[in-house]
Amino acid sequence: FVISFYRATAQTEVKPFHANITTVDLSSLKDSIFEANKDYKIVYFYKQNCPATAAFFPLIDKLYKESNKQNFQLFVLSLKIEKRREDLRDHLFYQGYEEPFYVFKKKSFLNFYKKQVESICETCNPKKMGYPDFMVYDENNKLVEHSNSNQSNKEKTAILKKYMQ
Repeated sequence: FVISFYRATAQTEVKPFHANITTVDLSSLKDSIFEANKDYKIVYFYKQNCPATAAFFPLIDKLYKESNKQNFQLFVLSLKIEKRREDLRDHLFYQGYEEPFYVFKKKSFLNFYKKQVESICETCNPKKMGYPDFMVYDENNKLVEHSNSNQSNKEKTAILKKYMQ
């Protein structure tokens, strides 16, 4: 009686991890977003160590990966600065996120989130927004919708589904 063990090894191609991290100035952020040539521009605020972001971002990640990316451009704004870029890259690698992230060359420490929101959207109320909120602009750079801290993750996901086709 002979027992033979045969192990088949499949040749699988391993895709290298590539985090798309771009550095911007707060002063030129709006120009970077509004110059995008897509039907919709989605600006999402991401904070690496925020529990609300940790709960919601996998939903955006899934929508992003399932979309054809033809109609929209996603701008994920991180509070990280250029100096901390590798820290963000390591975090993204661990989480498996490859979306287009934007970090800042530098930031002022007082009310930086408020300054981010106001630099992009004059009509948005930063007091009602936080992490993980977003704004959606159309091809003419008109604000179509934005989320707020009173909405559930389910409500926010339903909004994004309309634009991330």
